[in-house]
Amino acid sequence: MVKNGHHTVPYGGLYDQVPLERMSEAECAVRAAVKRLPEEIFRPIWSGQDLRHEDHDVLLKTAKEALTGLTYKALTEAKPSK
Repeated sequence: MVKNGHHTVPYGGLYDQVPLERMSEAECAVRAAVKRLPEEIFRPIWSGQDLRHEDHDVLLKTAKEALTGLTYKALTEAKPSK
């Protein structure tokens, strides 16, 4: 997928679970996590090819892990009950 001249990977609605006020933090967390992945995963993206299914799954898993603690559910569960 190409958007505004940049290749993007759909994140399967993972950001839908992040409150708007935490979105910037969530995007930074995902970018930082993805930068730690092996370069081989990105070669198809850089060359304009489709990602392999396995690489797409790795990206989704990485994003999901990076968003742990930033979702509505995690934030609700972390609040102490009165």
